[in-house]
Amino acid sequence: MPFRKKALYYGLMLALTLLAIEGMARLAYYAAYGQGYGGQRPDTPLPTLPQKARYSYDLPHPFYGFAHASPEHALNAPRPRQRQADTVLVGLLGGSVAEDVEPYLQVALSRYFTANRLPQRPVVLGLASGALKQPQQTMIVANTLLLGGEFDLIVNLDGFNVLNGSLQGNFEQGAFPLFPDWWPKRVGRSSAEVLLAGRIGALRREQTRRVVAGETSILRWSALFGLANHYQQERAERQIIQWHQQLAATESAYSLEQHGPRSRLAAADAVFAAAARIWYRGSVALARLSALAGANYYHFLQPNQYVPDSKPLSPEERELILPPPPHHTSNSL
Repeated sequence: MPFRKKALYYGLMLALTLLAIEGMARLAYYAAYGQGYGGQRPDTPLPTLPQKARYSYDLPHPFYGFAHASPEHALNAPRPRQRQADTVLVGLLGGSVAEDVEPYLQVALSRYFTANRLPQRPVVLGLASGALKQPQQTMIVANTLLLGGEFDLIVNLDGFNVLNGSLQGNFEQGAFPLFPDWWPKRVGRSSAEVLLAGRIGALRREQTRRVVAGETSILRWSALFGLANHYQQERAERQIIQWHQQLAATESAYSLEQHGPRSRLAAADAVFAAAARIWYRGSVALARLSALAGANYYHFLQPNQYVPDSKPLSPEERELILPPPPHHTSNSL
């Protein structure tokens, strides 16, 4: 058989095999999730984390308050980088929303720079962590600058939930309210718990990468790719929940290290007011630090469901919204 016919024959067989595999993957996807594959995540939600286990995978940090434990890097912040002519360094600060936004922001900026034929390459430096609040953002930037790091832009994406962390995460747990969120749960871990916390942090970041890949990869049209990607997400989420439950089962005894100094704040409204002042001062300090470092500073607030008519909400979303918090008057420290 001539070479051209051989190549055509084997190419045809390969194409038919791939089509058959893709067809079976689409059938499997429908059987698993009850809907046809369309290049997006299925409507079936991923398992949710138990409330008591949400804040149990961090380590105390001498400057940041806490940081994700990671097998390859103990700090949940990229190593300091210096400016270069071909890059634009963007430091992204905030809590869990900013942490989840980081890979999407990198993709969006890269597309924008390419579409506008800009000569530089954007590099998003993820400085966000779940439950982060002021003054942690300010401490992280200050420490990065002290270590020789540089920025072109600093973006702080946080929201009013940072105030609630001071109340529920600390004040109601008997801890000093202006400590990092859920401070009693972040200290006093054994070496085995520290290792487990590191695994959770690493798997969480891998989860975010998988979600981004599922929505931006050139292979997202393939049901085989989507099926494998979502299976990996579900498997990792089940493992994360199991590890979280193991950590949440461990209770530490009362200690000054866990609960901090006695607070003069005796009521919820005083806690909110004090946390708001720290939040304001922290953002002002960040703006001044950014100016000294030659970087532009931008502070954005996360979408808030309680702002009237600020965004469309489906009936299902409206059912999930909790009653708005009561109005809190200011009070001095």
